[in-house]
Amino acid sequence: MNKIFTLILALLLTTNVAIACDRELCTYLDEAKKIAVNLPQINSKQEGNRNIDDEYWIQDPELSKIGGYRYLLHDIAVGYSKIACWEKGLQTIDLIKNLGVKDSAWAQISIEYAKKDKFDDAMKLIKEIKYPTGGEIARKYVAKELVRVGRIEESREVLRGAGLFDNHYESFFYQNAMNLANAGKHDEAFEYTKKRHHENQHVHNALGDMLLLFQEKGDIRNCEKIISYYETNKTKNIPLYQLANYYLKKGQIDKAKKYTLRINDPQTKAITLLRIAETQPKDFNDTYNLALNVIDKEYKKDPKNNWTIIVHTVYDIYKLKGQKISNKFLYKYIDKKDYIAEIGHKNIIEQLFSSNKSDEVISYLNALDYKLKSDAYIRSIAQLRIKNATKIPNVDAADNNAFTYSFIIIEALKSRYPEQDVLRAVLNNYTNENSAFQKAELLRIIAMMASKNIGHKVGVGLYDEKDAPLLRAYWLIGISQANQADEIKEALRYQLYL
Repeated sequence: MNKIFTLILALLLTTNVAIACDRELCTYLDEAKKIAVNLPQINSKQEGNRNIDDEYWIQDPELSKIGGYRYLLHDIAVGYSKIACWEKGLQTIDLIKNLGVKDSAWAQISIEYAKKDKFDDAMKLIKEIKYPTGGEIARKYVAKELVRVGRIEESREVLRGAGLFDNHYESFFYQNAMNLANAGKHDEAFEYTKKRHHENQHVHNALGDMLLLFQEKGDIRNCEKIISYYETNKTKNIPLYQLANYYLKKGQIDKAKKYTLRINDPQTKAITLLRIAETQPKDFNDTYNLALNVIDKEYKKDPKNNWTIIVHTVYDIYKLKGQKISNKFLYKYIDKKDYIAEIGHKNIIEQLFSSNKSDEVISYLNALDYKLKSDAYIRSIAQLRIKNATKIPNVDAADNNAFTYSFIIIEALKSRYPEQDVLRAVLNNYTNENSAFQKAELLRIIAMMASKNIGHKVGVGLYDEKDAPLLRAYWLIGISQANQADEIKEALRYQLYL
C-alpha cells in the first residue's frame, strides 16, 4: 500500500459524512481532469526557460490566482476540496510533478478542511508539505480557523510551527494576537498582547491595530484598556498613528493633533494633519498650512527622491480644496508632462473609485487640460461601473496590454454585464497564445458566474472549444464553482490596476 493511498484512507476514515461531495458539480471537474492528464504540466514556450526553485511556485490562496498549464491539476485538486470531494482532490494531487505546486495544493486543501472544522485532516496534510513556505501558509490560515471555533491553545501551537518571524506584521505573535481580535475574542487578545510587554515593537503593532479594530466594533471598554496601558506604562514606543486616528474618530481633535505632531514619518504626519483639518472649520487654515509646511520641508530635503510625499498627499488636498487647487499643488513641485504627475492624478482617481465615485472620475478626467496615458482605460472602468458603457471595450482601450485588459473584463462581470457578452470580448481580444494564462483564468471566472446565474447545465455549453483543451479545462473548473461565485466581490483580489 503506497504512501498516498494510506493517507487517503486515513483521511476518509475521519471524514464527516454530513459534508457530502457535490456529485453534480464534481462531474465537471472529472471532465477537466480527463483533459489535464493529457496536457503538459509546464509550457516552456509560454513560461520561458525560468530556472526557479520549486518553492517559488507555492501560492497563497488569498493573494494569487495564476492558472495555466503548471497549475491546472493543482486547481482541479483544490476545486474538488471546495465541493467536499476530498478523495478525488487527494488523488489528483498525487499526479502533480512540481514539488512546489504539490505543496501549494496540500496547503490549500488543508485550509479547506479547516474551514469545515476537519482539523485532524488538515494537520495530516500539513505534515505532507515539503517546503517551509507551504507550511507557513497552511498553518497561518488553519490557525485562524482554530481560533474561530475557540481552540486557542491548538491555534498557538499550529501557528508557532509556521515560523513566521520575518517581520513584525508577519510574526507568530502579531498573527496570533490579531487572529484573536478578529474572531471577536477581544479580552483574550488584549491580555495575550499585554503579557508580551517586553517585545515593544510587537506590542506597538498589535495594540495599535487592535485599538482601531475595537473602536470600529464599538468595544469601548477594551479601547480604554489600551489607552490606559499606554498612560500607565512609560514606554516611548507607542502607536502614534493609531492613537491619532482613534481620537480623530472620537472628535477629540486636540489629542489627535498632539499624537500626530509626534509622528516621525512626514508623509503619515501630513496626511493625518490634512484629515484633522477637514474636521476643523474654525482652525482649518492653521492645520492645513501646517500640513503643507511638513510636505514642503520634506520635499526640499531631497527633491530627486522625496517626490513621493507630493503624489501621496495630493488626494487629501483634492478632497479639501478641489481639483484646481490640487492640480496647482501638484504642478508646484512636478512638471505636468512628467510621468510622476500622472501618478498623482492616478492616486486621486483610485481613491475616487474606492469611494464608489465613478461618475466623479469622468468629471476629473474631463477637467484635465491634457490626456493621461491611460485615459481610455480609466474611462472604460468608470463607464462600466456606472452602467454607462453600451458595449464592453476592446483591448485597445488598455493599450493592447492583455494583463491590463483583464481588469476591464473583471469590471464588466462585477457590473453584471451578460456572461455571453463578456465571453465574446475575451475570445475576440485574447488571440495571442502567450496570453493563455490570463485567458484561462478569465474564462474560469466567467464560467463561475454563468454557472450561478444561468445554471451549470446551460453555462457549460457557452464555451465548448475542442481545439483549446487548456481553456476548456478551466471553463469546466469555473462551472464547478457555481457555489463560489460571490468570490468575485470578496476573495478575488482584483484591485483596480492603475
